[in-house]
Amino acid sequence: MKILDGYQEKNLHFKWSSMNKPAMNIEPRETLLVRVPNSSKLRIKDNFTTEDLKNIHHLKVNAG
Repeated sequence: MKILDGYQEKNLHFKWSSMNKPAMNIEPRETLLVRVPNSSKLRIKDNFTTEDLKNIHHLKVNAG
């Protein structure tokens, strides 16, 4: 089984593009486990203040 860890920055794409390199290659019938972070990619925490929110990198937060 292969694991694709979406919590690792190297496995994230921040826009749809045919220029993005694959995060992983798999073979037919190979088992894959994908770990998917929330839409903020863990950049927004429960205890954030308004000031914290002003300082996040908004291009790396999925508004969807």
